[in-house]
Amino acid sequence: MKCKTLFISDLHIGSKGFNHQEFITFIRNVECEKLVLIGDIIDFWALKRKIYWPQEHSNVIQKLLKLSKNGTKIVYIPGNHDEVLRDFTDIKLGDNLSLELTHIHTTVKGDKLLCIHGDEFDVIIKNHKILTYLGDVGYNLILRLNPIVRRLRKFLGYRTHWSFSGYIKKKVKEKIKLMSNFEVVLSSLAVKKKCEGVICGHTHIPQITKTQGITYYNTGDWVDSCTFLTENFNGELELVEWFKWRS
Repeated sequence: MKCKTLFISDLHIGSKGFNHQEFITFIRNVECEKLVLIGDIIDFWALKRKIYWPQEHSNVIQKLLKLSKNGTKIVYIPGNHDEVLRDFTDIKLGDNLSLELTHIHTTVKGDKLLCIHGDEFDVIIKNHKILTYLGDVGYNLILRLNPIVRRLRKFLGYRTHWSFSGYIKKKVKEKIKLMSNFEVVLSSLAVKKKCEGVICGHTHIPQITKTQGITYYNTGDWVDSCTFLTENFNGELELVEWFKWRS
């Protein structure tokens, strides 16, 4: 796959939820001029609970650094799970790698897109951080049920890459989105920044929609949905589901 720009978020490297096998296959088969990492790339929350870092996770980091070394411009925007990196933003880590709190991407067509993780506008994280941590622990417990559910679905003849944890998280995040007016607030911020669109992550819900005349893009995640956003060489953006694209 070749594209002008690739947008991905919510890998959660360092957690057992990271779908590293699918991601490493994906990243080895993609070529892009620019890669925007929109938060929760490394899951420091998970690493604080228990160190989990198999070789495959190191392979992913090495591959991303190799892309940068070979000329791909990489912009890393920290999210809430890798917020410790926010203290080091606005610095360059080489010719093609930078850390930024937010980033404005200009497409081939000239449209300006605000890139931001989005956790700053999650009312639960902002006002009830303890609930966020408890929810994260609960989510990781649910993740352990995924293999059991997949085996059961395979036995019953259903598609096996459906995610039980993703289904639960989607329902919860949809409620949070309604409570926080997530899309509306982010679209309003894009208007203030004089952008035509906003690209975010955080909710793990891949989506493209119009709000207040602003195009809202959510890249999804690589725990459940395994989705990403691409800009082709004509400046058009597409939300892609890896499981469908590879088949």
